[in-house]
This record gives sequence, C-alpha cells and structure tokens, in this order.
Amino acid sequence: MYLLELKNITKRFPGNLLALDNVNFNLKPGEVHTLLGENGAGKTTLMNILFGLYKHDKGEILIEGKKVNITSPASAITHGVGMVQQHFTLVPSFSVAENIILGLKKTGRFKIDLRNVVKRIKELSDLYNMNIDPNAKVWQLSVSEKQKVEILKVLYEEAKIIIFDEPTAVLTPQESESLFQAIDMMKNNGKGIIFISHKLKEVIRVSDRVTVLKNGRIVGTLDKGNLDENELAKMMVGRDFLFNIKKTPANPGKEVLKVENLVVKNDKDILAVKGLSLTIREGEILGIAGVTGNGQRELAESIAGLRKVENGKIKFYNLDITNTSVKRRLKLGIAYVPQDRKETATCPNLSVAENLFIRQKNKVRILNKKEMLRNSKKLIKKYSIIANNEKQPIKFLSGGNMQKVVLAREFELSPKLIIVEHPTRGLDVQAMEFVYNSLIDARNNGAAILLLAGDLDEVFTVSDRVAIIFEGRIMGYVEPEQSKVDEVGLMMAGVALEA
Repeated sequence: MYLLELKNITKRFPGNLLALDNVNFNLKPGEVHTLLGENGAGKTTLMNILFGLYKHDKGEILIEGKKVNITSPASAITHGVGMVQQHFTLVPSFSVAENIILGLKKTGRFKIDLRNVVKRIKELSDLYNMNIDPNAKVWQLSVSEKQKVEILKVLYEEAKIIIFDEPTAVLTPQESESLFQAIDMMKNNGKGIIFISHKLKEVIRVSDRVTVLKNGRIVGTLDKGNLDENELAKMMVGRDFLFNIKKTPANPGKEVLKVENLVVKNDKDILAVKGLSLTIREGEILGIAGVTGNGQRELAESIAGLRKVENGKIKFYNLDITNTSVKRRLKLGIAYVPQDRKETATCPNLSVAENLFIRQKNKVRILNKKEMLRNSKKLIKKYSIIANNEKQPIKFLSGGNMQKVVLAREFELSPKLIIVEHPTRGLDVQAMEFVYNSLIDARNNGAAILLLAGDLDEVFTVSDRVAIIFEGRIMGYVEPEQSKVDEVGLMMAGVALEA
C-alpha cells in the first residue's frame, strides 16, 4: 500500500491558467521521492495542495489508502503531512521548545508540561544527530540550526509524510551531507519524504525515485538505479542538457568598486559586517561564498545604497559613494539583484511590464506605455519568462519567473557594477545556464560583478575569484576550483585555515 497517492490532481488559476493537468503522484513508506521540474512546472502548486494551502479543482488525495480532505495546513498536520519550508517561521525570542509546540492543539489549551516537551525534543534531536538544545533561544542559533528546529517541529508533530522544499539553500556542503544523513534515518524509520530541489547532484544522492513535471503534467518517473544528471535534465527541458557556459579567462581592467573597513548593522541593530574590505575590477566576477546570514545581505544593501554604513568607505571608480542615494548610484551605473524577490525586488501588485521598467522611471521623466508594453514582450521572450502576458500582476508568477523579471530589468540597464544575490535560487537548469551566461557576457562587456551565493557550484562556475565570508568578515580567498570545496566549506563554517 502507498503511504500517499495524489490522483488526477487538476488546478486552474485565474485567467484559465492550467497549473496542474491530471497529475498522479505516489509515495511509499520509507522512501525519498523527489519532485523535479522547471520553474512554473507545477511542483510548488502540487505541494501547496497537499499541505492545504490551495484547493484542487479535481482529483483525490489518499493517505494510507483512505481518501482525505485537506483544507488547511492544520488539517494537513492532522493527517500526518508536514512541510519544512525554505523560509523559516520561527519566533526569535522564544526557545526551541516553545517554537516547536507553538500552535499545537494536542499540548492542551491552558497548561503545557514543558519538561515533557523538552525531553521529547532531546530524544528526537539525539535520534537524528541534530545536536539542538531545546532550551536555547532561536535568535542565538545559526541558520542551519534554525532549519533543524523546523525539522524537529515536523518530527514532533509525528508527521508520516515530510516535504522538504529546497532544503540545502542555506547550508554548507558539510551541513548538506548531515541533512541527507538525517533524511536517510527518517526513511529508515518509515517516513515518506517528498524532496524538491534543482540541484541534480543532491537529487541523485538522496532519492529513491524522481518524478519530473513539465507544464503541469507528469513527464515520467525514474528509479534510483536509472538516475542520471543528463537524463533528468533532458526530461525537464526536452533535450540533452549539459551546462554550456561560455567562460573565457578574465581580463580585469580598472578598479570599479573598493570597500574599505566597512561596518554595517543588521535590522536588529547588531553588527553584521565587521571591518570588511574588498575590491572588484572591470571585467571581473568576485564570488562571495558563505552560509546565508553571515553579512551578505547587509554588504550588498550597503553597496546598493539601501542600508546605512556605520563606518568605512565605499568607492566607485575612486568616487566616494558611501552616503549617496540609490538614485545617484543607479545613474552612475550600479545595478542590484536582491535575494528577496517578493518583498524587495518586485512590486507584487504591478504588472510584469511595470516591474520590468520601474527602474527606468529613475532615468527618464516620462515612460511611453505603448513602448514599454512592446519592449516587455521582447524581454519576456528573451529571458524565457513564463507569464500569461506582460500585463499580468507579477505576484501570480512562480518564484523563478519573478527572478527572471528582476534579472532582465537589471541586466538591461547596461550597468558598470552588478551586485547580485542568489541569482539562480529556485531556477531550473535551463534558466540557470541562461543566468550564468548573462553574468559572463556582462563581465566580458566590462562590468564588475559582485556575486553573493551559498551554492558553491554556482560560485565556482562563474567567478574569477572567490572570497569566503563568515560573521561579517572575509575568511580568505581561493581559486574557483572544485578541489577547493572542502576547504571552502570549512571556512564557511568559521574554521580559519593556515596559509
């Protein structure tokens, strides 16, 4: 008997957009079944239906052979479905134990025996080698430890079916392997795991089966013995696929960006960047490798003009821009692709066309609407953006397609300096190839690029130099070579290596 069966699931969105077309998916006890597909293929929609965030138009959900009606996340949890999401939902001032029991009905309405809760969390932490103190405050934890709290929350709820959505986006290579080992243990304990990732190497490492979705339909399912990176990519994009990155050796020119002893605070008024210095020249990509939350966002925002500098200087072609406005930096030729595509990079209620050209309003007094719509069509085609049309509100696009809109907008400004955070997070392999080549083309045309990403494969693929950041400081520099992965992973975890 299957642990989970999704039968003929169909879902339409406004505008008669068919997101899922008679999708069938199943999960066995004690297996990892990966869901793979391009942006907009329907993966997130299918999981949101299973977790009660969306209601399907047609089809059935069966758990252990019984038809169930999942109407909300609380309903999903009641039926044994848990989800470890990319964006954590923890209360920083609460302890680990308090976060885990928050909102759980079965703890009792008026009185909670926290001692028993702590004891159970400790047992789960030990069982899955997570090494988490139930009494620690969440604000004191690292990003990887916060993810472990989210996992422990799902395990505490006794979920039989656990969805992992892009779980390694915030982890070092060593932390990713530790997660995979925990998933292996969950599998051995009879849990059914649905795994979503765009990283084909880790898909092959962790999966027992892989099902590929394309345009809301199932393309096929491969068993563990038949898993192959190129075959999976071919199923996703419809052709043989190997990254075709047109990268030639860099030929750096003049110094474009110089950061001197930069000190910046985060949103909690705590120092996030602590005396950091770096330089980037024309025709060069400097990759910053590090686990999310080590000062990357604050560094990027301070250079872009969105965050106050406490101390130090930022120079652009030797011009001090430390205290200049965002508008001034845009006119100088500084482009910025932030990591938060929904809250920072886009205006959700505006159309795709308006989001594509909103930055142009800072450069000209009046925008010709007809010309904007006409050029939007060209950019939608050029950047392979999946949307109903250029007038569709951007909030209805998938995360990956939102990212393509942001990249298109910034790259089309012909900038001299590009600050880019996690440019391919949530993108499929075909879109990743496009982004990598776009970055390299901009570099070849003389742009200086600051690339901040946690994925070492990404950093190594496009960077000319790699700096490793930990707790707001540069730990060291390495050449972008795969042989350096272990060394970089240690520095990302704060281990200082001998020269």
